[in-house]
Amino acid sequence: MGGVIANGSHVTGLFTAMIPTEFTKYGPMVGAQMTIKFLRPIYPDTPYQMMWVVRDCTWNAKLKGYFYRLGGAVTSCDGADTLVVSADAEIVFFRRAAPGDRVT
Repeated sequence: MGGVIANGSHVTGLFTAMIPTEFTKYGPMVGAQMTIKFLRPIYPDTPYQMMWVVRDCTWNAKLKGYFYRLGGAVTSCDGADTLVVSADAEIVFFRRAAPGDRVT
């Protein structure tokens, strides 16, 4: 195909910013690890869908937070639905205490 492709750092920044943008609506969080794999070039004139899904969530008593394992994907929306980026992430989410919650 050839031609201009998107900068990987830019795509990574947009894609990974989705996690704190969503989680910090409900409380503080911290990233634990992330792996990004670029499988195909990303072209400027092609629409893409970026998505994260929760694969697992467990309480971590030592960290006093929830340990989330996430899976991410960027796919083309050009009819081929080609997977161009795959990702795995782990975060620790610290839910804010709600009124009436017992804090220990």
